[in-house]
Amino acid sequence: MQAAGSADAMTVEVRLPGPDGESHLYTVGRPEPADGRTTLIPISDDRAVRVFSNEIFTADEAAVIFYTYYLTDAVSQPCVLRELDLSNELSEER
Repeated sequence: MQAAGSADAMTVEVRLPGPDGESHLYTVGRPEPADGRTTLIPISDDRAVRVFSNEIFTADEAAVIFYTYYLTDAVSQPCVLRELDLSNELSEER
C-alpha cells in the first residue's frame, strides 16, 4: 500500500492479487459515485495517476486506511477498489 499527494489531496494505492492470481494495482475510493471530475496526483518525479473525486483523501483519512490495512491485511470497508490501467493511467508527460 502506498499514498502520494499533498496533505489535503492524497491518493491511496494497493497491490493485490487479482482474479487471475496475478498482482494488480488498485486505487482506493469511497463508495459514493465520482462526480466526473479527475485530478492528476504526482506519485514520483516520473509518474502520476489521474484519480476521480471519490478517490482523493486527506492525510488523516489515508492514515485510517493504512492503519486498518496494517491491522487486518485488507482495505477497510466500505472503500471500493478500481484497478489501474498501467498502460493508460500512470504515464503522464510533465
